Amino acid sequence: MGTLSLLGSVLALGLAVVYGVYAVAGLLFSSAGGVLDLTGVVLVAKSLLFGALSFALSLALALFGRGRLALIVSKVCGVVFVAVFIAVLATAVVSGEEHFYEYVRVYSLSLAGGILVLFATGRRAA
Repeated sequence: MGTLSLLGSVLALGLAVVYGVYAVAGLLFSSAGGVLDLTGVVLVAKSLLFGALSFALSLALALFGRGRLALIVSKVCGVVFVAVFIAVLATAVVSGEEHFYEYVRVYSLSLAGGILVLFATGRRAA
């Protein structure tokens, strides 16, 4: 496995985890209201940035990565994307977020991205 592939794997996995944490934290802060609402919006915006970067890296690993680690990491990132959608959905329901449909619409991209990465990984492994 090349150094570039290993670096991409570590970076993709780290960004995917940060994406998930920022997504749920942003939703919790924005549902608190007041001054924390702006903090929540900033966290959600950061989560989308980290999610886009992680998606690009994990898709590149799934399509062009060499070695088993690249396929495993891209598969884990795909699962993380799907899990982020489920976590955001559950958090929005539990917290009674008034902008529930906006969060579902935005983070449905996470679900679609996760399915795409998992599909690309499965095609590559076969």
